[in-house]
Amino acid sequence: MVREEHYCVPAYCFSCSATAHYNYEKGANRTETIAGDTDWLTGKPKERVHIDWHPASGAVSDNYTVFVPGNNDLAKQFIGLYSDLSSSKLIDFDERYNDT
Repeated sequence: MVREEHYCVPAYCFSCSATAHYNYEKGANRTETIAGDTDWLTGKPKERVHIDWHPASGAVSDNYTVFVPGNNDLAKQFIGLYSDLSSSKLIDFDERYNDT
């Protein structure tokens, strides 16, 4: 190793989570035979199609972590330093340099 450099590029780590609930109605086609009514041409009972509607609901959710540079002038260095970093490997500035 010829030279070692240490950089401190300020960054924000946002842990984001979102959940959405939704309600809707689902329909199913139903065929109903009409009693006592026949088709005069074929002699078969007449049928009627109608839609039965039923309430339904669901939910979707997502979680992700976003790293954002604390200074736009250092965005290029930020990408090189933080692009493949997980939030568990970050050190908070206050925790590292607090002597109390």
